[in-house]
Amino acid sequence: MNDNLADIINEAAKLPPDLPEDNFIYRKTQFTTAELLETEFPEPNWAIPGLIPEGLTILGGRPKIGKSWMLMQIAHAIGTGGMFFGQRIEKGNVLYIAFEDSPRRLKNRMITQQVPKDAAIEWRFEWNPFQGAGMGDLLIEISRHKLKAVIIDTFARGMPGIDPQKDLAIIQRVYSDMQIMALENGVVSLTSDHCRKMGGFDHDPIDDIINTTSKTAIADAIFALYKKHGETEANLMGRGRDIEDVNLTLKFDGLTCSWQSLGNTEEVITSQNDAKIFQGIQDLLDDGETPTTTNLEKALDMHRTSIIRGIKNLIDQGKVIKGSKIGRQQPFYPTDYMARDP
Repeated sequence: MNDNLADIINEAAKLPPDLPEDNFIYRKTQFTTAELLETEFPEPNWAIPGLIPEGLTILGGRPKIGKSWMLMQIAHAIGTGGMFFGQRIEKGNVLYIAFEDSPRRLKNRMITQQVPKDAAIEWRFEWNPFQGAGMGDLLIEISRHKLKAVIIDTFARGMPGIDPQKDLAIIQRVYSDMQIMALENGVVSLTSDHCRKMGGFDHDPIDDIINTTSKTAIADAIFALYKKHGETEANLMGRGRDIEDVNLTLKFDGLTCSWQSLGNTEEVITSQNDAKIFQGIQDLLDDGETPTTTNLEKALDMHRTSIIRGIKNLIDQGKVIKGSKIGRQQPFYPTDYMARDP
């Protein structure tokens, strides 16, 4: 534990005596081999089971991509015990620090997402700098209100006067303090950050967060939201110590301004390709053509390997059957199509 966080903890210990001592959870940091093997550790707390664990989580993305909407959606789910990506979330108290929003704007967003009046969320628009008194203030809030989650949009705005290029040591210290504080108190600390511009290669949330080495090496989970301009679908990719690698396809609901998960990206793409091939078979039949692999390749402008794989999936799903060969060509038909051999 660094000296700065030790000072914070010492200061927090001076809280009024009416606060119960068990609000502070400090973990054993030294074990013998036998002790470590025999210790029963509790399961980590989760903001979103399987996605966002206790500790420090970073959500990155380009400006105006929808990060703030997602953060509010997460706060909404936790503060009401609501739904997020199809699963029920355990209710808990949330502190939401909105550095980039005014109260008026945030109210309008809350109305759009239908956040109820009794949501257990406290909204703050100013905070002492995290490289100064802000970290101690946060520890006091965590303890006093038994917070389950702290959401900060954006963390960089909570460190005024810090140069992101020159003050990397300070940034790293603040992120480290935040992560330790969250873990020591079983709290989820979720912060937003910016990603670099999209390049011409596969994305990796760890590499794409700006000033990555001073942040992502510390964080317990790192997510990044990717979306092409003008499209409603996006990809949420994530990696972390206690989570499986995440690659979800999301769709933005313009009515409620919230993100919905369509499922694992690879499975979504496979499903979309299968549907395209099935429709291609139907279209060829409607045009009086034989739905063979060769004809599908021409009609759909898809790679032959993808078509073969898709047809196999459709056969396994019972949606397509093989017809009698025509020379060397193998036709395929919908299972409910009354095909007659020529």
